[in-house]
Amino acid sequence: MSSILTPECLACTACRLGRSGPRTQVVPTYSPDYEDVPVAFVGEAPGATEDATGIPFKGRSGRVLNGIIKYLGLRRSEVFIGNVVRCRPFQEEPYSNKPTKKQVAICYRKWLHPELVRVKPRCIVALGRYAADALHGDLWRLGALTTVLGGIPAQKSVTLVSLLHPAYWLRTKDPKFRWQVINLKRILKNWNEVIEKMELR
Repeated sequence: MSSILTPECLACTACRLGRSGPRTQVVPTYSPDYEDVPVAFVGEAPGATEDATGIPFKGRSGRVLNGIIKYLGLRRSEVFIGNVVRCRPFQEEPYSNKPTKKQVAICYRKWLHPELVRVKPRCIVALGRYAADALHGDLWRLGALTTVLGGIPAQKSVTLVSLLHPAYWLRTKDPKFRWQVINLKRILKNWNEVIEKMELR
């Protein structure tokens, strides 16, 4: 697994976060350097730990995500892990460190979309509302989603799955999270069976 961080991304000032935000550094995506990645996990934005280390999902939420990846029978080095927004958002009160729709749209278009097209994941998992909105929400339904699907060969569609964000589960212990993860494993199992049948033809 390696980071996807270009000099252009490191110097990005396309939104307020890059020009005057509280970020320490740009937090890149980490991904295997090949196509047909089994799963792409896309979160909302870096937190304090991620901002300090430069690694996505490195804090408490990252430990939850590591548990999900292990449950799915995968290793962290085998999956795509990143955020819709690469810079830590402003935080004025607890739990308000959320990116704006404009910041999400800019970062998605400039960085996340080309990365997803490059690795061509079988399944994209949106972690949290902001990631889900960016990937298949009302604002981007005709733009971003169509573009992502358009960048993947016609014979291989991509499955989009939404999960509660691990940070939300840590705060609430919402039981829906567990069932969402179980359902994700079922989806990936079905995907693998489809791939096996295609390869046998």
